[in-house]
Amino acid sequence: MSNFINGFGELILDSSTRSWLRSEAIAIPFFNGKKLTLQITEEELPARLILKIESSLKNFFQLDVTYRDSISELIYQNYQKMSDVPEVDALVLEKKSDIWKHVDPREILISKGEDEEIYIQVACECDWEKEHGLQLIFKKGEKITRISGQDGHLTDEHAYGTSRQRRTPSAHKVSSVNNQKKYLLLVLRIALIGCVAIQLFALLYSIHGSLEMFPTEGRQEGVRITTDLVIGILCLVELFGWFVLRTIKRRK
Repeated sequence: MSNFINGFGELILDSSTRSWLRSEAIAIPFFNGKKLTLQITEEELPARLILKIESSLKNFFQLDVTYRDSISELIYQNYQKMSDVPEVDALVLEKKSDIWKHVDPREILISKGEDEEIYIQVACECDWEKEHGLQLIFKKGEKITRISGQDGHLTDEHAYGTSRQRRTPSAHKVSSVNNQKKYLLLVLRIALIGCVAIQLFALLYSIHGSLEMFPTEGRQEGVRITTDLVIGILCLVELFGWFVLRTIKRRK
């Protein structure tokens, strides 16, 4: 299987998903040359699918700022749906095309729909929808076919239950999973450091502290056995923590 897309070079395995392929950052004419990465969400890339992807990307890269400004009304309508929400600040727009100043594209996902056509999904953040962001869908890369929050749906039919088209994981969800992994790694590291610190304290207490606090030999022996048991349990917890930490890092 070839991972080479004509015009975009060799694709590499995305470290966060372990199954998607992504490109290096490429200048996007639709966003006035801003560089974004392309990610292909298909696990298998037969020659026929690669040809469809190349054709769709060729179409998409012909859409420039002029075309983008021509669909400003559609983006403005999406903003208006949220304008009555108290938490959303009103945007200052001299003209409707200024709406793009409040849109921040983050990445481009390329997926195959149930109709076997290629859909290009541009995942964006926007000032009027902080939680769900904004996604722009281009069927075959030719023109925009859907504008919505980042729900992962490629078509309105699928979003509203009139189609069985599979759902593409949204960029927000991928980012959320990555953040959860980072927090889990941090918690594990802190827990392991805590285990080591407690082990050292218990060891010092077993050697020195018991001699001062418990004068009789029987009591000292009891303290040593208890602290040794605590150290042993912490060693097992520590080994398990290191194993989990290593497993998570391998899957990043």
